[in-house]
Amino acid sequence: MLSLVGGAEERLRPLTVARNVAWWDVNVDASEENQRHRAETELAYSDALADRELFASLKAARGSDGGSEGARRLELLRNMMLPHQIPGSLRRRIVELEAAVEARFSRHRGTIRGEEVDDNEIKRILRESDDVAERREAWEASKTVGVEMAD
Repeated sequence: MLSLVGGAEERLRPLTVARNVAWWDVNVDASEENQRHRAETELAYSDALADRELFASLKAARGSDGGSEGARRLELLRNMMLPHQIPGSLRRRIVELEAAVEARFSRHRGTIRGEEVDDNEIKRILRESDDVAERREAWEASKTVGVEMAD
């Protein structure tokens, strides 16, 4: 059982790192290229978690004596894989939508006094400004992302 889980963890490790780096990149620079790369790495990760043979092996290994750590690792891996046991076309569509939403969220800028500002500026105003009207406008600007994301 431990070799089964260990092998799966080794297979997932580089995919997890690539996925996390792509997530970071799209949140720092929400370009089309980064959005596409984010979707690709997320889909590769999802494809690995969708492995039906591995999932069946994990299900079969449940309850076998692998010690508490081994049983816990097996259960965590099975739980990670469970939501990915859906048709590939549906997984692909979910990944594409998630990537698009995250990129739109990252690109969104609120407007304060007619000027687009990023989240850091909004937070700075909320934290430091003594001007009640400016703080209110900053707070309202922080909420405009909801309108952008609603559709």
